[in-house]
Amino acid sequence: MAVYFCPHCKTRSNFDRRFSEGHRGAQFEAHVCQNCDGCVFVFGTEIVYPVVRTDAAPALPDPVREDFGEALRSLNGGNAKSAVIMTRSALQVATREQGAKGNSL
Repeated sequence: MAVYFCPHCKTRSNFDRRFSEGHRGAQFEAHVCQNCDGCVFVFGTEIVYPVVRTDAAPALPDPVREDFGEALRSLNGGNAKSAVIMTRSALQVATREQGAKGNSL
């Protein structure tokens, strides 16, 4: 049994291993979430499917990328309120970079 943050039900959950196969010195495994029955595939110690994105696109301007990256990390860590706040911050920075005026979105 392993503990991961489930990308399906967005909770930290216990996972049951259903399949394991060695490949080039690392284990490829399929695990099922005990909370929602969602399946994840793990290579080594990292979930490789479904993809859990933790960094914003490099093409974004630095201030937007920093705030949005923090929003993604917050969401993946189960902190939805923090993710909303940082997404709003990224949106505000992006609109200001495009010339928006005013004190609020």
